[in-house]
Amino acid sequence: LKKIDAEARYETLSGGQKSSLLLDLVFDDAVDLVVLDEPTTGLDAKLVANLIKKIKGSPSRFLIISHDANFRVAFAEAEVIDFND
Repeated sequence: LKKIDAEARYETLSGGQKSSLLLDLVFDDAVDLVVLDEPTTGLDAKLVANLIKKIKGSPSRFLIISHDANFRVAFAEAEVIDFND
């Protein structure tokens, strides 16, 4: 999702960079089920938009936990369980 210096150590990355790196690893291989807990935390709007595109283009199934209403709206066609009702 975001270019990160190949020489950088994981410990020195910002929260958003760590999230971007881990999400890139998730999308490297197609898996049956991906569980994402608050995947937009630490991501700017551009990275969130890229994440949405990657999820929609992935052959994997996703279980996503998110309090981000704008993020959830992007998946209106998906089965959504809203525990606030």
